[in-house]
Amino acid sequence: MTAIHETASDERTSEDGFTLVELLVAMTLGIVVLLATLQAGDLLRTGQQKSSRLTDAQEQSRAVMRTMTTELRQARGPATNISPVASTDAASRSDLIASVYLPDGSTGWVRYCVTSDGQSLLRGQVTDATGTATAPPAPGTCATSETSGGWRYAALVSGRLSAGSQLFDYTTTTCTTYTVACTRTAAAIRAVGIQLSVRESSSSDARSLTTRSAVTLRNVPA
Repeated sequence: MTAIHETASDERTSEDGFTLVELLVAMTLGIVVLLATLQAGDLLRTGQQKSSRLTDAQEQSRAVMRTMTTELRQARGPATNISPVASTDAASRSDLIASVYLPDGSTGWVRYCVTSDGQSLLRGQVTDATGTATAPPAPGTCATSETSGGWRYAALVSGRLSAGSQLFDYTTTTCTTYTVACTRTAAAIRAVGIQLSVRESSSSDARSLTTRSAVTLRNVPA
């Protein structure tokens, strides 16, 4: 009798399940692990998106810099072939006109200017019908549409330029650092420094990547 009773007791014990407390603990741990996994995935995705935006900003900066340096390096003579658009010191460092050969082979002028909100960099161009390049035409406003002066504009950087960026600095025959004199005498300019800061996104507090270059003008009188 004793042996039979002990066997039945052992069978009942082996069939016991989890208690309510054990189930609650297991569920809580599972939820914690799930939330941690989801958070890690979200952080990874955010990091990848930010890295992608930074890479895009860097590639855009390099492409724009390549365009500007190529055109400025080949700026045509005579001495007024490159001219800061200067009503104030700050304006002269964010608005520049140069006489160049346009992509279609014609002669003309290109302009690099920052919009009034400081967020976009535009490239404008106008054909020089006479081919003499004696003086830049009136630039008008830095706009995204054709102006009365015949300028046609396209955005090189749209809504991502660091506010307050001053793109250009000048080396002239009379000075090697930025001063008022350096920006007023176009004929004296011998080199142009460029500093381009592009944000990773249109958000005003987004991180900026800065690309720098300098161009020595080849086609100016010695």
